[in-house]
Amino acid sequence: MLTFHSYLAAVLLAQVEAPRVDSVGALSLAPPPGPGAALAEIATELREAIAGRRAGVVEPRQLRLRMSGPTGPTLEELDRAFEGARAASLAGDHQGSVRALRSVVEEMEKLPDGAETFSQWVRAVTRLARSELDLGHTDTARSLLERLVRAAPDLELDRDLHPGRFLQLLENARSALRSEPTHRLAVTASGPGARVYLDRRDVGSAPLELVLARGQYRLSGLLGSARVLPVTADIREADGSVLLDFTVPESFCPDLGPGLALSEEDRSRRVVAAGGYLGLAEIVTARLLVEGSVSYLVGTLYDVRRGMLVREGRVRLEAGALPGGGAAALAEFLVSGSTTSGLVEIPGEPPPSPPRALGWTALASGIVTVGIAAFAARETRSASANYREARNLRSGGLGTYEAVVQYNRAVDRGDAARRDATAAWVVAGVGAVATGVIGYLNYRRTGEFGPFRF
Repeated sequence: MLTFHSYLAAVLLAQVEAPRVDSVGALSLAPPPGPGAALAEIATELREAIAGRRAGVVEPRQLRLRMSGPTGPTLEELDRAFEGARAASLAGDHQGSVRALRSVVEEMEKLPDGAETFSQWVRAVTRLARSELDLGHTDTARSLLERLVRAAPDLELDRDLHPGRFLQLLENARSALRSEPTHRLAVTASGPGARVYLDRRDVGSAPLELVLARGQYRLSGLLGSARVLPVTADIREADGSVLLDFTVPESFCPDLGPGLALSEEDRSRRVVAAGGYLGLAEIVTARLLVEGSVSYLVGTLYDVRRGMLVREGRVRLEAGALPGGGAAALAEFLVSGSTTSGLVEIPGEPPPSPPRALGWTALASGIVTVGIAAFAARETRSASANYREARNLRSGGLGTYEAVVQYNRAVDRGDAARRDATAAWVVAGVGAVATGVIGYLNYRRTGEFGPFRF
């Protein structure tokens, strides 16, 4: 029979959102007070171009939700759901209990860290591991207990409440953790006295240095009423460091792009911190740069987990907008690291020589058009001269056979020259239009007229 608590657990299970996965976020970036509407529009164009070239680009709506912080059931509601899951387990419904407990654990991991949250999380994970073992899922139970002892190394369970095989699995997990190689993790904060939470457990005030078994850890912080959402610290291969930046939430502009309002000072570090706050593996920023009378869109890719700027490129704007193909060219560079387009400039490197085939084509088309126009003009003059000769012959009288023959020849020559001139003028007109179109396309692509640089 489905109890009230079991029903509540089922409802909570249905409300669980998909967990965050490795992803890339594209944000507009400007000094305070934040991006304007024009930049937000250009950043949207760049985001769409990136999304067409790689998977995992986060939708703007999801970024806005992440900026707003975690939402969902309260700790009290999750406590009632846990009791319902425990009752289901005691009644023999281990499958139902496991489903509900998984939901409870996932929702607890979205809540702000604190002593009570950590205590209830430990209780829920312990019960989940026990239920998995009761179902014969030994590997799953072992994995949960390994995760548990990483977060709570000193965990002790009541031997009267748990079977020996479960307690032995716990001890095995603890022994395995102790045998792991260790690395150091340095944690600092942007404000003094910030509390640091490692895998939801309070481990002291920043700055501090922890010696931990190699692996990935969840870190968050609390300074007064300000919280830093969890970030991932990766010390699987070497020592690591994490900055808990409490100024990051203040930089969020969810309705402008979404975007970030950050000054140039220490910008890269704060962008990376924002990426960690938002649960992103990579972050792309789009910002405007003005040099003299020229405006650029600058696109920058950051690796959040490695805490570094990966690559940066820029595209010259035309009347405040990206040129044709500009978003695609910049997105291709940011995603792949290479570009064949003359539109993308890379800071610190000479501008690439743009493809000039269109320029030479426009030049050749123009020369041919001028030649055809010259031929048309000559044929026009020839037609006029022959018609004038025919008129003179007719005005002098056509009383002889020889005069009639000369007249007819002059008219025929005039007609032929007029036909050639008409055809040539049509071809010259088409050539002029083609030259203009090709020249315009070349200018949009390279900023140059024909193959020549100015």
